[in-house]
Amino acid sequence: MRQITLLLTLLLLPGCTLCWPRGGALGTCGEPGDDDDSGDDDDSGDDDDSGDDDDSTGDPCDGTFGGSEIDEHAYTVLCVPPGTFWMGSAPGDPDGRPDEVQHRVELTRAFLLGQTEVTQALWRSVWGAPVSDCLYGCSDTHPVQNVSWLDAADWLNQLSVLEGLEPVYTFNGEGSDAEADHDANGWRFPTEAEWEYAARAGGSEAYSGSDDWTEVAWCGGAADPPYDARVVGSKAANAWGFHDMSGNVAEWVQDVDGDYPTSGTTVDPTGPSDLGFTRVHRGGQFAASSPTQCRVARRSSSFSSVNNWNRGFRIARTVR
Repeated sequence: MRQITLLLTLLLLPGCTLCWPRGGALGTCGEPGDDDDSGDDDDSGDDDDSGDDDDSTGDPCDGTFGGSEIDEHAYTVLCVPPGTFWMGSAPGDPDGRPDEVQHRVELTRAFLLGQTEVTQALWRSVWGAPVSDCLYGCSDTHPVQNVSWLDAADWLNQLSVLEGLEPVYTFNGEGSDAEADHDANGWRFPTEAEWEYAARAGGSEAYSGSDDWTEVAWCGGAADPPYDARVVGSKAANAWGFHDMSGNVAEWVQDVDGDYPTSGTTVDPTGPSDLGFTRVHRGGQFAASSPTQCRVARRSSSFSSVNNWNRGFRIARTVR
C-alpha cells in the first residue's frame, strides 16, 4: 500500500508526464528514452535513420535489373525477395508422389528470375547459332527447346561474360559435368527451391497461378492441335508475374536429383551435391500425358547431357 501511495505522489508532481518508450520500460520526462531524444522516433535509433526501414539495408529488389543482351531481345527478369515457404506436396494431396515430401524451406537472398522461359532469339544471339532442332514450335518468341543441361550451363556462362559478370559454371576436363560457384555473380539456373518458390508465388494452387490448369498451362492435351510448344507468355501469369511455370517446356534447374529432407527448415538448398550426371527439370511440358504432370510440386529428372525436344530453361542470378 505504501508503494502505491508513493507512485501516485510521483505522478502528481508538477510538470511531470508519464513516458512509455518503445522498449516498454517506465520512464520520466526529459530523460533519454523518451519520444524527443536520442532513443526516440526522430533520432539515430528510429525509423528515419541508419537503422531504419529507409536506409542502405532497404529492399534488395528496389532497382533496375537486366543487361544489354537481355534487354535487346526484350527478355524480362523479375526480382524475387527472400522468404520462407512449404515446398512439395501438401499431405493428403491425391496427386502427390513419394518424391514430393512437403518440407519447410527458407531462402535468405533475393534473386532474379526470367519472367518466361529463354526464347529462341535470345539463345541464338548468345550462342551464335539456332538450336539444333525446334521441330515443335519455331520462332523468335518460342521457348528454346532440345537443349541439354550442359549446353544450357555453357550458354549461361557465355551470357555472363557478355554482360560483364563472373561465369558460374566450371566444367570438368571431358565437359561431362559442371560445378557451380555459388559466390559468382553471373547468370545461372535457379535452384529447385527457388524455382518452386517463384512458381508458387505465395499461393498453394496446384498449378502456377491457378487450380485450373487450362488458365496457366500448355499441358496434357492443351497444345493439341497443334502438338507444339507455344510462344512464351501466352497463358496467364501467376501472382508474381511469371508465365509458363506450369507447362510449355520443362525447365532445367540447378540441382542434382536427390531426395527432399523430411524434417526441419532447410536454408538456401542447392541439392544433394554440386556434381552429378542427373539433373532436375520442373514444370512439366506441352506433351504431358496428364495435366497433373504440370503441377507445381511435380519433379522429374534426366541425364544432364541429354537433349530433349520438350526441354528448356529460364535464367536466374543472385541479387548482391
